Amino acid sequence: MKKDELRDKDFDPFIDKKKKSVKDITLEDDEEKEEKPKKKRKSKVKKERIITFTKLDSVDTLLIVIFVCMLVLTIFLGFKVAKAKKEFKDYKRASIVVPVLAKDTNNNISVDISNMKKGDSKEYTFKVSNNKDNNINPDEVVYALQLVNTDSVSVEVYKNNSKDNILPGSNIILDNKLKKDEEQIDVFTLKIKAVKKTSDKELITIKIIS
Repeated sequence: MKKDELRDKDFDPFIDKKKKSVKDITLEDDEEKEEKPKKKRKSKVKKERIITFTKLDSVDTLLIVIFVCMLVLTIFLGFKVAKAKKEFKDYKRASIVVPVLAKDTNNNISVDISNMKKGDSKEYTFKVSNNKDNNINPDEVVYALQLVNTDSVSVEVYKNNSKDNILPGSNIILDNKLKKDEEQIDVFTLKIKAVKKTSDKELITIKIIS
């Protein structure tokens, strides 16, 4: 009886089962506790990724905006420089003053029309004056303009503020007069348009004959 009692006392299925159940529950609770921080860590990592991506998107957007602004600024400055160059060239052309102080004198001006394509156009301005180094001619001078080598282009000539083309079919403009004892400057503007492709180093010659 003692052995049986001891055996019965040492081995109690209910108590063991109960102990096992408590252990299992404890383990399950521990596992759940471990899983919860993992979930929290995952959500934290996701948030960090979202924040990182948002920051990267913001940086990319800022860089694109800066690039576009720089591109627009470069194009704008390019147009400004090109315009300034054109204005400077126009100024230089308009600054060409040919003094005609006496009869029987000839002066030539060359106008570059090289490498113009059909339909291309350009303007050229020059001046004729009766004044040189503050010396005004004492006599009235009559002079003519003659344009040479205009086969590749059509040319219109405008004098001073006139809107009328004064160039006839013969390419000679006659009866231009410079006053005596009073300064006079005649401004001529040539509007040139290519009727066919011009060659390299092709020029129009303007002869000023008095």
